[in-house]
Amino acid sequence: MGEFFTPWRRKAGCVTLVMACVFMAAWLRSLTTRDQITFGRVDALQAIGSASGTFRWAGLRPPLEAGSPFEWKTAAASKDDDHDHYWKQWGQGMGRMWTLHWRWGWAGFDFGAGTSQSNAGTHHVERWSVPYWFLSSVPILLSAYLLLRKPRHTVPKQTT
Repeated sequence: MGEFFTPWRRKAGCVTLVMACVFMAAWLRSLTTRDQITFGRVDALQAIGSASGTFRWAGLRPPLEAGSPFEWKTAAASKDDDHDHYWKQWGQGMGRMWTLHWRWGWAGFDFGAGTSQSNAGTHHVERWSVPYWFLSSVPILLSAYLLLRKPRHTVPKQTT
């Protein structure tokens, strides 16, 4: 059994399989719980989140309100965690004038950027969302390749 882990490919395959398991656990959690970590400075705010089977990043310049430089929120998932609700919320909230500059979405992927204008000023938002099915399937396929591929046998050189 010890010779199974001798090639570096097998060790890397085990590491990528563990990564796939972590992504799958996060995927399952995101179906019932919404998590978000917010951090930033005075001029920009970053948020990393997980909800509705997706991993999300959002950037806001400048922040809507002054807050703590680091905040972790967790809440029960709701039907309003989908991508369309996020972009509509920006368009209808707090009397802002909303302009969506671009948006692309397909099969759980959602990328976009926009600008809102209100009495407080102009705010630029950018958001990326990647589905967990993609984040877990890539390491699964890579680990299958690394673990199941037969190692090449080299022919020793003959000295004359």
